[in-house]
Amino acid sequence: MSRMVSGDTIRLGRRPRPVPLDPATTTALRRCLDHHDRHHRGGNPHLLVSQKSKTTAEPVSASYLKKLRAPAGVTPALLRITRLAHLVTTLDPVVVAKAFGVRRGTVLHYLADTATPPGHQLMNVRRYCAYLHANLCASGRVGWKSGPHDQDSRSSDQCGECIVRRAPAEVGAKGEGTVGADYADRLVRLRSVWWKRLVDVQAPYRWNLRRLRLGRTLDIGCGIGRNLQHLGEGAVGVDHNPHSVAIARTQGLRAYTVTEFRNSADGIPGSYDTLLLAHVVEHMDREGALHILRDYLEFLRPSARMVLITPQEAGYRSDKTHVRSVDFAGAADLATAVGFEVACRYSFPFPRVIGKVFRHNEFVTVAERSP
Repeated sequence: MSRMVSGDTIRLGRRPRPVPLDPATTTALRRCLDHHDRHHRGGNPHLLVSQKSKTTAEPVSASYLKKLRAPAGVTPALLRITRLAHLVTTLDPVVVAKAFGVRRGTVLHYLADTATPPGHQLMNVRRYCAYLHANLCASGRVGWKSGPHDQDSRSSDQCGECIVRRAPAEVGAKGEGTVGADYADRLVRLRSVWWKRLVDVQAPYRWNLRRLRLGRTLDIGCGIGRNLQHLGEGAVGVDHNPHSVAIARTQGLRAYTVTEFRNSADGIPGSYDTLLLAHVVEHMDREGALHILRDYLEFLRPSARMVLITPQEAGYRSDKTHVRSVDFAGAADLATAVGFEVACRYSFPFPRVIGKVFRHNEFVTVAERSP
């Protein structure tokens, strides 16, 4: 088995070329090989051996691998995405395509995602890959990196360096469906489909946000940064999903988990012109939504506005994590309950009736503080 690892490459299955390895992965793999040679020489030939498989020649089960990764909260899809993104920015994409046995077009999608602005995305992807490997491989502990909060790292909010074991449901009593790594992965997959790279599908939504002239905006439930990247200078995003926050940061965006924000230099009361919640309040019940709104009112200026964006019928049906449909009346109810009055509301990008069949049609509600 050790012969499969040569220098900083490894031969895997039927792939036509050796796969390049980074130093952290090489170190972790060699540790596993050393452990295998000491404890399983002449027995099971596979790298990973469980109590059940050590007396056979069979590989460990898929359920065992899933259980092994669970404490880290990182899925194979996320590891593969960041792995390919890192390699295509450091090696010839054609070589990467051959090494991984994927089509050149697939690799070019990853390259395109790190091409603009020049050098900026590249730096962030590398930092994120290093971040993942440092937490998963170099720390010697699965799930978190040793640090000042190492004795109690059950929540990523306790330390900015933590990858997370289990994030608390900080977006209301019914917001749990958007907490984990799987939800962040889903957002990345939806953003990365091939046709969205051919057409600038965000152009109308970007235009819609900018024409509102929101000023310095606090984007609550920012996710992986879809809206945050369209907001003006000084915009800050907050999300209860640390995996989404980590991905947003790789794009050079200013994003925090809930606790991080309150302890940061950006968490200053009375410093924001607009509170934005886009596709957030439908993930929880009314009380959960009001709880979030009230929590962030202190960070708004006296003349601040609130913008609530929610999906219409087709969009609401498309996501199983949605809890409650919030239309114009529902958004007005939330705004009024926290001391705001609706200034304008409209359906975007198409008339209201289209929302029954087009899942990207939105209710947009803009509210101002009551006099």
